[in-house]
Amino acid sequence: MTGSVPGATKASGGNTVGEPSRRRVGRPREADSEQTRRLILTTAIAAFARSGFRGTTLRELSDAARLTRGTLHHYFATKEVLYAAAFQNAVEGVYDRFNEVLARHDGLNARLRALLDVMIDPSAKNRDQVTMILRGWIDQDSLDISLQVPPIVERTLRRIGDDAVTNGEIQPHDVEFLLATFRSMAWGIVIIELNQQGGRPDNAIEGLSRILDGTLLTRRD
Repeated sequence: MTGSVPGATKASGGNTVGEPSRRRVGRPREADSEQTRRLILTTAIAAFARSGFRGTTLRELSDAARLTRGTLHHYFATKEVLYAAAFQNAVEGVYDRFNEVLARHDGLNARLRALLDVMIDPSAKNRDQVTMILRGWIDQDSLDISLQVPPIVERTLRRIGDDAVTNGEIQPHDVEFLLATFRSMAWGIVIIELNQQGGRPDNAIEGLSRILDGTLLTRRD
């Protein structure tokens, strides 16, 4: 892996070869503060997902976002602070889509299948977010960075379990088993999808769905 953010080769003067020279802009007086923050986080998630913490520099991030280093530091004082914020934002993005799925679907089987489909959504935004989360789990073991799991995670998982109990689909004491199974499946198919090895993730989703509706296992002892 390289530590570069998308871009062309740099000439000795620092400008991108084949592009006209451009001056980086600072934070405009009338700038939308939240919009700038979102731009930085989106840029950071894409870069960290691809190259990890050590393989990404603040200069590369400011170049990719077309912001000055001063503007970047105004929002995030250090790379560690930015990394932690990017991780949390990525988690929130995935779980926001989970909640959209829960609002559209009724029934545990249909919900779980749709939730797993979210994990392998081929859109660049989704892929960057799920990869950023995986990167965070790996990087935090070797870096002095505290990655916080946002409250939306517990709320969403609890919603899945509580609704299934209310609908009579599982017993209350089986909620934790259900959620552990879902988490294992969700991140397992992400790894399969990212590596493009070990089988098709949609087969895994179909298999789980058939286990839940009782059509996969034909022999029971």
